[in-house]
Amino acid sequence: MTMNIGEKIRKIRESKDFSQDYIATNLNISPQAYGKIERGETKMDMERLQKIADILEVEVVDIISMEEKAKAWETNYHHNQEGNYNFYAENTKMIELLEKTVADQQVELVFLRKEMEKLTDTLQRMVK
Repeated sequence: MTMNIGEKIRKIRESKDFSQDYIATNLNISPQAYGKIERGETKMDMERLQKIADILEVEVVDIISMEEKAKAWETNYHHNQEGNYNFYAENTKMIELLEKTVADQQVELVFLRKEMEKLTDTLQRMVK
């Protein structure tokens, strides 16, 4: 079973030892309203999600999965004066977001491989 966005936000918040009050204060909302976000009782838009990501010092892509990203973009299309959805602009943003995600993950993968090598070397030295 996948976690909803609110659960992911809670996990990240807890991992950084931030209180709900701290996040709520920085969002200019009540702690009760913020609690509803973590419980998934409040509809999340991209603007609010970005504010939360900024407070948590993470990227939005660190909070949402691929499936959730698609849903978020789908529900956040901007409506222009003629009543047409601006799919091109939103799809371009989505592609940029996904490309950044891939690049970030590749950098993290290289870092983690180097860390594993260091730990392996340290363990080997300890065994000797």
